[in-house]
Amino acid sequence: MLQDIRYLLGTFARRDRVALALLVVGQFLASLMDLLGLAVVLPLMEVLLGADMTQGYLGTISGLLGNPSRESFIVVMAVVMVAAFAVKAVASLALGWWSSGVVIRLQNQTATRLLKGFLSLDYMSYRQSNLADTIRVVDAGVSDAHGKILGGLLSLAAFALSTGAILALLLVVSPVGTAAALLYFGG
Repeated sequence: MLQDIRYLLGTFARRDRVALALLVVGQFLASLMDLLGLAVVLPLMEVLLGADMTQGYLGTISGLLGNPSRESFIVVMAVVMVAAFAVKAVASLALGWWSSGVVIRLQNQTATRLLKGFLSLDYMSYRQSNLADTIRVVDAGVSDAHGKILGGLLSLAAFALSTGAILALLLVVSPVGTAAALLYFGG
């Protein structure tokens, strides 16, 4: 299967491979907005529950924000959280639209190449070929290869990157709890 994916990617122009890589990077950056929104929840909850804003990481965050009052800190953190999730939603919509366009364009290019190859056959090769198989490959085969396999591969790459980023955040925030959860669920 990996050989088939490498072959499929090898049929694309360099510009198209760069566009696919940019899609993965864009999806990863959009997932970082999710990560930012999640990272803001813990300090927001702790301040809402009355934690001391002058000590530890809350003191660091408060200092970066100019040591605001408790109410101002809560408002700023809530705005950051909502804005992060809103930016992520808008970016995901835009990336989904762009991704669909890129994949459909690649699908059309591949189908066109296959059909041109078929149409350039000499008459005897044409007579020996199976027209139904050719139509199936140009239609359903190309559609499946690009829509399902390539689209799934792009989603998998972005998901793996965002999962790694979330895991890194959890390890920074709570290394012992994250390690225990990994051992419990993963092992």
